[in-house]
Amino acid sequence: MSLRAWRLRPSPKAIAAILENGLGRANRYNVIDPLVELLAQHHGVPTDNVLVGCGSTEFLQFTPWAFLGDGGDIVVPSPSYGWSAGVAETMGRRVVRVPLGEGGAVDVARLAKAFTRETRIVYLANPNNPTGVEEPTGLIEDLLSGIAADAAATLNKLAR
Repeated sequence: MSLRAWRLRPSPKAIAAILENGLGRANRYNVIDPLVELLAQHHGVPTDNVLVGCGSTEFLQFTPWAFLGDGGDIVVPSPSYGWSAGVAETMGRRVVRVPLGEGGAVDVARLAKAFTRETRIVYLANPNNPTGVEEPTGLIEDLLSGIAADAAATLNKLAR
């Protein structure tokens, strides 16, 4: 028997609590409208501006499709979680990799210098993956203020 297998059945109380709290409907198509409405209201934006997904990877995949379809490049720190960069490369787009600074921190000044008129996406994981270094919010805001109005900023933020 696998160490991950539990040979005893779950408690009837545990099953009742799971079913009472909505997991009994988990096999249904997701109904996310209430969540989207609450998020939009909280952030003061229209519901059309809110996307909900199952983790960041699906968003990191379709961001290059949405913003690099007609050309352009993506600027990313390196090393970092590279899903968007990989998608951009498969599309034949240029990926500008900017080496990390001292101690594995993102070199924000160097990253900003890599922006060109062709930059359509800047990607930043915070904390960075794989280094785990977290950048201060003010530094990120400074960086993002330097991108073009028609470019996308993708911030992959770990919720704590």
